[in-house]
Amino acid sequence: MNRAIPPRLARLALAGVLCAAGAGCVDKATVLQGQDLAQLRFQPASRTEGIFPDVSVTGDPQNPFALVSGYALDAVHNPDPLQFQVQALGAPVAGFYVWATILARATPEGNGEAQFYAGVGLRDTYFQKQVPLDGEGNPSPALLGLAHDMAVDAFTTVLTQFPDAVTYDATGTQKYELVTQSLQSILALGELAPSGWILVTDSTGMPRAVKQ
Repeated sequence: MNRAIPPRLARLALAGVLCAAGAGCVDKATVLQGQDLAQLRFQPASRTEGIFPDVSVTGDPQNPFALVSGYALDAVHNPDPLQFQVQALGAPVAGFYVWATILARATPEGNGEAQFYAGVGLRDTYFQKQVPLDGEGNPSPALLGLAHDMAVDAFTTVLTQFPDAVTYDATGTQKYELVTQSLQSILALGELAPSGWILVTDSTGMPRAVKQ
């Protein structure tokens, strides 16, 4: 369940959160640059980028969020955190980068919500084919395959490392578990459930992931 955020334009002015080259990060509402996040294409720095406990996303030159301020991503104290603005854009590569950045900054403890949404970005990158083109003008099969495999690994990590992961509704009070959506995403990607995990139907008739 994602937080309800009013739609933003795909060209997001990263106000008060990006660092100018050679300057420090700022928290005040100063527009430093704008970037068309919908145009980002998937070119990961490593095979495990965005998958706990890898932190390579923080040094990825393709990552537009590597230097954003801590406050910009603070969902506890910031009433409009950047990650949910980006999530509302429907730009999967940007979504992957912002949540992978949060996950990397949370290491070594990790963050199950960030791992889940990094997986969502990878999954949707694969399904929407948001990768560079190959020499024949087609979405690169190698990068599509990589996005697929990394998405499976990200969701598997939610199950194995963060089985208690939750996200919240727009009010920040109603929480939702994330293991069921993670397992459903693995199955939707054409892979088998990790060992010991199954989908069952709960008393309300809804699917639920459980560990046997």
